[in-house]
Amino acid sequence: MSSRTLPCQVVATSRDRSPLSWPQQHIWRVIEAIPGTPSYGDLYLTVVPPADAKVSPDAAVSALARLVARHEALRTTMGTAGGDLGQDVIGRIEVPVAVYGPDERAAPWRLVPQGDGLPLGAAVLVGDGGTLDRMMVRVDHRNADEWGLRLLESQLSAELRGTADTTVPVQPADVVAWERSAGGQAAQRAAEEHVRRQLTDGPATMFPYRHEPRSPRYWVGRLRSPALAAALALLGRRRLTPAGVINAAFSVEVAAWAGTSAALLYAIATNRHDPRWRGYAGPMVQEVPLLVDVRHRNLGELAARASAATLEAYRHAHADPVRFDAVVADVEVTRGRVDRMGRAVVVNFHQAGRGRTNHDRLAVLRRGTRFAWVARTDAENLGLLLDATVAATEATLSLRLDTSLATPEEGEAMLRGVEDRILALAEADAAVRS
Repeated sequence: MSSRTLPCQVVATSRDRSPLSWPQQHIWRVIEAIPGTPSYGDLYLTVVPPADAKVSPDAAVSALARLVARHEALRTTMGTAGGDLGQDVIGRIEVPVAVYGPDERAAPWRLVPQGDGLPLGAAVLVGDGGTLDRMMVRVDHRNADEWGLRLLESQLSAELRGTADTTVPVQPADVVAWERSAGGQAAQRAAEEHVRRQLTDGPATMFPYRHEPRSPRYWVGRLRSPALAAALALLGRRRLTPAGVINAAFSVEVAAWAGTSAALLYAIATNRHDPRWRGYAGPMVQEVPLLVDVRHRNLGELAARASAATLEAYRHAHADPVRFDAVVADVEVTRGRVDRMGRAVVVNFHQAGRGRTNHDRLAVLRRGTRFAWVARTDAENLGLLLDATVAATEATLSLRLDTSLATPEEGEAMLRGVEDRILALAEADAAVRS
């Protein structure tokens, strides 16, 4: 294990206490709602220096210090003071960096120091020549999201190469300032109208059944499919987005299970469609309701409509969670309780590559489909979450399931149904084109 620790001293500008941005409020509420999980929000990045670079551990620590100094999001602490939730930007911070030998193979969360309430920790693995083999950094989810993590990973790699961009990035205070501006308030009003329409027109619940929960209550299942990646690439020739196709197929499966004519989903949006936030490492992810009508349409038409509806929902995701709750409460006055966090069907999509468009191999590739329940936990707070990742050679559908709302058998059937529908659509489309 670690033989020593290097202090990473960061000296930068502090900032007086200010309100949280809307996405910061969202992630704060999500993590606080999950009981007994102090490390639930930990994200990890790993950086490997160029093969020809000779980076010392001290130089790696200095590179990390420059990155942390540049991004106020990495030096932000959140909490309540006087009953008000807000954030403080720390000017001076010491990030603990553990040093290991090159043969250490433990998982990052075992190697990186947790710190005492710090949003950051790091570990470096040193090669036989005393130079950096790789560096791992822990970032609290309250301080970054997955998109921001990739940005930080890229910038830390550039720091190690000596090619870092020194442009001052967008800071949390900039996000708050825009939200309070006329443009931000106009976007908020449009978001409220979108939420009201979706909740008013959609089913009040997607969970008409109740079950005795399993123990642990929440199950995580994963379907890996090379054929699904190829099918989505084939459908891309029709300008059907992978997110739209998956949302459409999942909507049909969920609506059929629930006995409804539409599926009310909550799409997870990165909120980076606006160019002003693309250099921001802090949390921007929020959820937005997405209503998909599944009546009297084939999957191809539904996928086109779901793609357009998904993009429209993403446009309205950056919104005030408190005012979102007020809209939900207002809708409930007229139609009764509607699904929200804790009982919602949530969909998340990642594009990690593009599959190869080879229709002739779909049947062969399908033999490679695997499904397994990979985890069980009581540390969760969602009814049903579909997390889809599409890479060049494989698509992965991960399902987090509250067993009091649907059984594991029903959850597996939904995932296999999504794959079946998308492969059938790709095969029918290829037959028409041939």
